[in-house]
Amino acid sequence: MAGIFIASNLFKMILPIIAAVVLHHIISDRAGYAYRIMFVIPMVVPAMVFFLMWKYFYEPNAGVLNEVLRSAGLLESTEIIQWLSSEVLVIPSLVFAGFPWVGAFGVLIYLAGLQNIPEDIYEAAEIDGAGAFRIFRTIELPLIMTQIRITLVLMMIRTVQQWQNVYLFVGESGGPNGVATVPGLLVFREAFSRGYFGYGCAVGFLLFLVTLILTFFNNKFVRTKK
Repeated sequence: MAGIFIASNLFKMILPIIAAVVLHHIISDRAGYAYRIMFVIPMVVPAMVFFLMWKYFYEPNAGVLNEVLRSAGLLESTEIIQWLSSEVLVIPSLVFAGFPWVGAFGVLIYLAGLQNIPEDIYEAAEIDGAGAFRIFRTIELPLIMTQIRITLVLMMIRTVQQWQNVYLFVGESGGPNGVATVPGLLVFREAFSRGYFGYGCAVGFLLFLVTLILTFFNNKFVRTKK
């Protein structure tokens, strides 16, 4: 299950990169400061509040998502979709949470990397007739690979270890038939709910090894250009 969340979070890294590139090109220095403040403000909101807001979004009776579908005529007035109680829908619901996935941390990291690219490189590319996509592919993307590698390592560690969002959404059972059980939730359930501390510690140690291996492969195969 952690593999599904890692794959989805890899996809979610694309939008922050695009947002950072757009901001880098369309905003002035003075406006850039204001935009950075706008991205930092949501980081003040506790993660638990954020997850509870999305849980209400999926609430079957009065949740925003079902109401939107009813307003669009896609659901009957009495029809209810149990987004977090369906074995089929609970994983897509957890993956979709946080849309449009433009996290402030990632955007600010990539934006800082883009702003460190010398202007003469852009000028040389423009003289060479390079378009926006070519500039992104051959200049900007290679030169922010250091930032991408950092966020990739942090993303993998956070995804493998994170369990609070699943716990808040579907409880310690991991949803219907435990389909949404992630390793961190398994450690919490076995060690602190069932009292199997030895089993919980063993799973936690395996979790540490998996995180270490993923970090090693990331540092080995995700290359940065100087």
